[in-house]
Amino acid sequence: KQVVPDLTTDHKMALSTIGYIGCSISIFCLTITLVTFAVLSSVSTIRNQRYHIHANLSFAILVAEVLLLISARFDPGTLSCKIMAVLLHFFFLSAFAWMLVEGLHLYSMVVKVFGSEGSKHFYYYGIGWGCPLLICIVSITSAFDSYGDNCWLSLKTGAIWAFVAPALFVIVVNIGILISVTRIISRISGENYKVHGDANAVKLTAKAVAVLLPILGISWIFGVLAVNTHSLPFLYIFAVFNSLQGFFVFLFHCLLNSEVCVLIYFTSLIPISKQQAVSLSVSQQIIIQCSLASPLSAGQSCIQTQNQSVVSHQQLHQKHQCEAIQL
Repeated sequence: KQVVPDLTTDHKMALSTIGYIGCSISIFCLTITLVTFAVLSSVSTIRNQRYHIHANLSFAILVAEVLLLISARFDPGTLSCKIMAVLLHFFFLSAFAWMLVEGLHLYSMVVKVFGSEGSKHFYYYGIGWGCPLLICIVSITSAFDSYGDNCWLSLKTGAIWAFVAPALFVIVVNIGILISVTRIISRISGENYKVHGDANAVKLTAKAVAVLLPILGISWIFGVLAVNTHSLPFLYIFAVFNSLQGFFVFLFHCLLNSEVCVLIYFTSLIPISKQQAVSLSVSQQIIIQCSLASPLSAGQSCIQTQNQSVVSHQQLHQKHQCEAIQL
């Protein structure tokens, strides 16, 4: 409503319907995602930073979208609406902060493949929750009256930049990371074509982009375009992708995530211990095959590659890069 103020009643109704339906779907999907990660957390192979980051991002988006649906019930300008605006500001900023963490972690995994994950844990949580809290505290103390315009930040006073500026920063950084990662996955595909004759470069690159878009927040660029151009097509595209972000996170990083599928397969059909689960992840070729396989063939392709334990240094390097991009 604040992005393009001169909307007709029909467009407002259509965008509101898209928002309600999309957010409801995302809330349901994100709940399943968090429950899935919680259930599988007993398996040590899933207890790493990638899934902690995914879970925190999912939680931030989930709470933000729940609050967004609730905020429609409050009258603009009231104290309750201002409080709701503050909460929305914090959790949407947190979602962007965790998107930045997703990008930074992905970059560190692709560029510094054998780096330690543990040393980054404190910094990731500081970025993901600490920075949004600091921004909100500064914004509240300096311009609390700017909250409450449609239970959001005011456009007239310029307070909206307390959200837009950090969001633009995250989008720009993650676009750069996406370009770098796309170049790397294209190079890996080209090398595989030379060795194995597998002409999969375009397909694999497209898949990598599709997987990374929801967690890097690149789709929010349509929101920026909608603000700058007041274009209805961009506004509708933004409404669809923004409201369904939680669905895409669930689709690519839970439902179609090959490692999650394999863990569910083994934990549901074959009773295994934690030590056995760890040994499955150590089989170096499993994730490579899973990242290229369809969800239906993930379990079969992983089982077929368990015995391939001798991997060259270059193949292992590529495996870690593929694993970082896939997860």
